[in-house]
Amino acid sequence: MKKVILIGFITFITFHLFHRTPPRAQLRAPAQSPLKTKVQTKQNDVSSKKILSLYQGVIKAKKRNKKLQKMAINLLRSQQGEKKELGLLIASTQNPHQVIFDSILKEVLSYYDQNLIEHSFLELNRYLVNQKRRRKVIDNLSYNLNHGSLMVAQAMIKKLHLLQELKPEDLDELISKTHSPYMRKSLRLLKLKR
Repeated sequence: MKKVILIGFITFITFHLFHRTPPRAQLRAPAQSPLKTKVQTKQNDVSSKKILSLYQGVIKAKKRNKKLQKMAINLLRSQQGEKKELGLLIASTQNPHQVIFDSILKEVLSYYDQNLIEHSFLELNRYLVNQKRRRKVIDNLSYNLNHGSLMVAQAMIKKLHLLQELKPEDLDELISKTHSPYMRKSLRLLKLKR
């Protein structure tokens, strides 16, 4: 009996050490043929290029309208980091909007991609002039520092200086709400540098 359990355990460990676990998307049963999926992937790449060229056009023409705001919101809600980044780019060309603000907090800062943090913080600066929004940012940051991805939390602390509208009392509150001693120490050091 012990041999069977030991062999099963060794097989399990060997499988997980030498076979890469497929991404979640591949674990689902394929609803389409691989050829269609490949074509859709290429179309997604094309749509990203179109969005990027649209962004460049918006910058040149200085366009601001509800369609672009809605596009930014939809991109921020995407499950792909690249699309979220494009959403941040388009959002940065538009007037501040509550739904964009909420989407950045909910869909981008709570996402697992630490590469989005810098651009998110730069965009959030436009919203921090309002005390109520600053409170929401502090609450979101403390939640993500306590419960989010470690890589994202570290990136948040490294880039927190980009949130220039945060006041010393906001940092004190963030320190008091953070559970990890490492994160608290990093926040205190950041506060000393300000």
